Amino acid sequence: MKTYYQDEAGTVLSSNLKEGCQECYGSCGSISEITLCKLTNKKRRRGRIVSERGLLYACSDQADMMASSRLFKESLEVRSEFIAELKALRNSLESEARKQIKRLIHNLTTLNAHCIQEIYSFIPQEQLSNSKQDEQTRIIAKFVTDDTKAAAQLFTRILKNNTLMKVEFSVFNKLYEASPRIDKRSHPIRKVILNVFHIFFPDFTDKDVLVKVQEFNEKVDFDYESITVALMHLIENSSKYILPNTVLNVTFESLDRELKVIFDMISIKIEDSEKEKIFTEGYSGTQVKGLGLAGKGIGLFVAKEILRINKGHLSVKSNVDPIKAKKQMGLDYENNQFILSLPK
Repeated sequence: MKTYYQDEAGTVLSSNLKEGCQECYGSCGSISEITLCKLTNKKRRRGRIVSERGLLYACSDQADMMASSRLFKESLEVRSEFIAELKALRNSLESEARKQIKRLIHNLTTLNAHCIQEIYSFIPQEQLSNSKQDEQTRIIAKFVTDDTKAAAQLFTRILKNNTLMKVEFSVFNKLYEASPRIDKRSHPIRKVILNVFHIFFPDFTDKDVLVKVQEFNEKVDFDYESITVALMHLIENSSKYILPNTVLNVTFESLDRELKVIFDMISIKIEDSEKEKIFTEGYSGTQVKGLGLAGKGIGLFVAKEILRINKGHLSVKSNVDPIKAKKQMGLDYENNQFILSLPK
């Protein structure tokens, strides 16, 4: 049976009609009638129902439907009851699609901001913003000529950020595919972590945070692109909520069946009731909401989802060492650990 659903506002909710069916659909004025299909040159039974919920049109050449007008009418009446459910499903899918786009925009905006930050750390913004294009070119050429090594390092960092932007698109697809393709290969986990930390170096130095990553040579099988993005979210989250003038320690624990990467820091207090909620999409901790520090509640959610499709896990331990708890500028800080687990 071919069907066409439309809500009360005229929005198409679902349709499997073929091109060329519009004329037949538009001329139908009954709940059940026999017509000659111009596409197949065969007889079909067609009908339409209009209600406060919307509109349903259907046609069929099935033998039982052709033989019984009553059966066809009953089928249409039953199907028309689903218009409200179809509208709700459509709204839900559109809402989810908007959330997905927001995640991608959030991630790309972060990386783009780092690229801009890198450029202005090399060339003062005021020298470029107050100059015409020809003058900007001359200024950039002078800075590059005066310090070729720093310029080369700048281009390398921008290249890494742009590579991560490319990776974002790939991971975006993986997160929302029914059966995402995971390309597991052996990678030195410490090196991968250091590469991501390098992107956020300015954020930690601005807070006078010292990052210490334990020496570790073991390799682990994982999907490089997706795990890189998960690390990016986790490290960005750490840079936002860590207490200034402290140390972020990254250590490794190699077990029989899994490898644990532990991010140990003094950061915003996490209430016991929030240990699972902070991994929920759209949720921000109570400590940061009232002070305007809350983000979009996307980072940790995406990181945990990425770990899930890699058969891994992301968890948190709060107030690990109560002696380290502090209060600064109205905020409570505690010794928290975010633990990234990957299967061996």
